[in-house]
Formats: sequence, C-alpha cells, structure tokens
Amino acid sequence: MTDRYRVVRVEDGAPCLAVQHKDAPDVLGMGKTSFEKYVGPEVRCVRRGKMRVYPVRDLEGWLQRNAERPL
Repeated sequence: MTDRYRVVRVEDGAPCLAVQHKDAPDVLGMGKTSFEKYVGPEVRCVRRGKMRVYPVRDLEGWLQRNAERPL
C-alpha cells in the first residue's frame, strides 16, 4: 500500500470520513494548486478555526462527476 492511500485510513484500518486540507490533493492524485483551483470551490469542507477537513465522499463525488467517459 502506498502512502497516498494510507491517508484515507484510520490506524486500525477503518475508513476515514474526512481528510485534512493538506492531504486532500494527495487523495485525488493532484497538486495543491490544481486542488485549490478546480476542486476546492466545488466541494464542501468543515471549518473550525484554522482547521479545514473535506468529507471523503465529497472528494469521491467530485472525481466521479469530472471523470471523462470513454469514446
């Protein structure tokens, strides 16, 4: 398992419900700048003070909505 996929797992192996802002681009396999430009404005996040977390389901939903269909 690569580090990229560990970010969406809790230590005991249970799936995470949300990921921190700094980890969200890695979950989608993109850079921070692209995430800020394309994903950030379209997905919900939870803010508490400086903390921001993104629901994993919302990130998955964004990916599904933006995936190209094969020709």
